[in-house]
Amino acid sequence: MEIVFTQSCLCLCLFVCLSVCRTPGDDCPLVWGQCGHAFHMHCILKWLNTQQVQQQCPMCRQEWKFKE
Repeated sequence: MEIVFTQSCLCLCLFVCLSVCRTPGDDCPLVWGQCGHAFHMHCILKWLNTQQVQQQCPMCRQEWKFKE
């Protein structure tokens, strides 16, 4: 599987994790939502934990569901 760095991943990672973020790999996997946006696993989990009512993609605001 080829890893593609997306603008959405970089934007969220800079917004949520700042300097904590690393390059995707075994310690920092990328995950995709059903909406098609990709994020580091720890970044999207941190984002989702801040959502009070409905967990939404930080880029498109669709309901967040992990792509299977």
